Amino acid sequence: MQSSQRSESLSMLPRPHGLEIGKILVALDFDNQALKVLEAALCIARTFRSEVFLVHAVPAHSNDDTLVKEDACFRESCIQAAIRKLKEAVAARPSLNSLTHHEVAATGSPFNLIQKLVASEKIDLIIVGSHGAMGLERIAIGSFAEGLVRRANCPTLVVGPHAVISGDLFRKVLLATDLGKSCVSATAFAAALAMHSQGELYSLHVISRKNVPILAQSPATEEQFARHSMRTSLPPDLTSQCSVGLLAKHGVAEEIIVDTATEYAAGVIVTGVSEGMLHDEHAPWSTFGAIVREARCPVLAIPNGAYLRTSDSGVSDTLLAHSGH
Repeated sequence: MQSSQRSESLSMLPRPHGLEIGKILVALDFDNQALKVLEAALCIARTFRSEVFLVHAVPAHSNDDTLVKEDACFRESCIQAAIRKLKEAVAARPSLNSLTHHEVAATGSPFNLIQKLVASEKIDLIIVGSHGAMGLERIAIGSFAEGLVRRANCPTLVVGPHAVISGDLFRKVLLATDLGKSCVSATAFAAALAMHSQGELYSLHVISRKNVPILAQSPATEEQFARHSMRTSLPPDLTSQCSVGLLAKHGVAEEIIVDTATEYAAGVIVTGVSEGMLHDEHAPWSTFGAIVREARCPVLAIPNGAYLRTSDSGVSDTLLAHSGH
């Protein structure tokens, strides 16, 4: 593995109060999503003065059968070519020069490379692009973004094919919650993001037929109960630091979430990663994948138990303790 680093003086603007995103890992594949992924990384890194790791995994074997697969010289040339492409990506975004950044390339599995860097560098956030493949294409090539979210133990921002990156991504945050344990950490992160930007937080729970009990109440009563549950899951002083909206709707989860994000011009959708998502390769991810495919903003997946790093430990303790009641 090789890396190239350039560090220059950072902006003297103060770091946002509370939440810290000190290190960002950006997985780049040199495809048509790369520019949007970089733009999302820059938006966040400028706000938090983050250290940025631009990462590319080189395929372990050549497509050219005439080359020796384990040839060290060939592997080295591939790594150097990837480093050059990463440097070109940096050159295309001059604002990266005001941030500490690294270019990292290695042969092998992208999952293994990312997991190794997350552990060794104590990465706070992973950013990755997704083409939103469907049907036979998805079966054939799989979904790298979904696989990464399933395996990662830190927050992962997925930039879908229709995502638009503009301004402060966290000025308007949409929290998509199932009101279960899987969304405890997601609720904490969403609240912290909205507070640091002093923006808007919209908490949304979608009531679908499959999660409505047999002895269901009227739709109005179900929605009232959902709003009450969302209210009690959020920090009590949240409204003094940002605008809060509690939304409960009936329908198909992925459709309602995408439509609501568009309606409120959300910069990001925040959601938890449930145990079902971790173990079921099909049904639960059809919802997540559909959201990523159609959303006009990135989707931030928060695994439960993810560490919320703050410059003020009191903020972290308050958020996590309140969300975990």
